[in-house]
Amino acid sequence: VPYAFTLGMGCWSYFMTVVTHPGRVPLAWRETANPFQVDEMTPLNGSHSQRRFCPNCCHWKPPRAHHCSTCRRCVLKYDHHCPWVGNCVGFYNHKYFLLLITYLPISCWIIVVTMYPLASTCLPLMISSSPPPATTTCPFQGLGLFNFSAAYAVTCLCAAVLTTFGLQHYWLLIKNKTTVETIQKLEEDNQYDLGFRKNCVAACGPEWYFFFALENVYFFKPQHKRQVDVALPNPRYGDL
Repeated sequence: VPYAFTLGMGCWSYFMTVVTHPGRVPLAWRETANPFQVDEMTPLNGSHSQRRFCPNCCHWKPPRAHHCSTCRRCVLKYDHHCPWVGNCVGFYNHKYFLLLITYLPISCWIIVVTMYPLASTCLPLMISSSPPPATTTCPFQGLGLFNFSAAYAVTCLCAAVLTTFGLQHYWLLIKNKTTVETIQKLEEDNQYDLGFRKNCVAACGPEWYFFFALENVYFFKPQHKRQVDVALPNPRYGDL
């Protein structure tokens, strides 16, 4: 039952990450009326938070928005383009992506733990050159033994990789940073860091149990939405 639940939640999170638009920059969004007035491109609230014009989309980009060369669009609070989901991870599907990298590692670890007693019996037979003893409890032989050993090894590898990947994104979550900001070393002063709780609220919802819900945090009831908007680093994002 736990495996079926986590696998089902992981599959649904994957589906929602794929189909949810990460957030486009409205064409009417402007920092200045004339995008070619380069003399007005002055810093806003930091050395890296300045007015930026996207030559590909031909409109202004708000802070933390970046142009994705793969999707050919500007994405709000752009984190990265994920080839595994075929979509960008941005403002509106970030929570679904976090759920995805939460439930899938849990599913893998459930398999690793529950199958360990059988693996501890069968794996020594796989690497041994002598024939299996008559008293062995391993139900696999020949090709079946090889398939089980390979599947268990791949599951262990997936569990380790997904766990490491998830911990990295949880660290970015509590720091209110994105992958592209970390790679490009932008916002080193991290003016968007509002503290542990508000950083989590901005991505997951005002209550801890909202994180496990499959509903997007920005579509909760109006009173909850207002609480989330307060925690956003840029008030404009609450209206996009």
